[in-house]
Amino acid sequence: MEMEIFFRYCGVLGLLYVGVTLNVIRNRWKHRVGLGHGKVSDMNKAIRIHGNFSEYIPFILLLTYFAIEKQMISMTGIHVLLSALIISRVSHFIGLTKSAGTSFYRFFGTSVILIALIGISIILLR
Repeated sequence: MEMEIFFRYCGVLGLLYVGVTLNVIRNRWKHRVGLGHGKVSDMNKAIRIHGNFSEYIPFILLLTYFAIEKQMISMTGIHVLLSALIISRVSHFIGLTKSAGTSFYRFFGTSVILIALIGISIILLR
């Protein structure tokens, strides 16, 4: 049962990844930038949203998979952790899309992803 839930969350996160990828593509078309960010702020933000997602999510999902396989995390823990990942990435997207500077949504998204990473790491150290 735990793996079924895990796979559903992976599916949702996969669709979110498609969304941030399409955001990069949309900005590339809009600003006519083929490679890099072309010194366009919107392009740079879209690339960083995409990059941040691809840097954190696969690693945390891998650690979560290990914890599930070794029966080190409860159903509730799985829901809390993976819901937090979704919320953090949506928040990060909103925050960085609105401003390249500091914002509550960006701070919240970054904080939640770091707490999730610390949490699953501690679970695996038990």
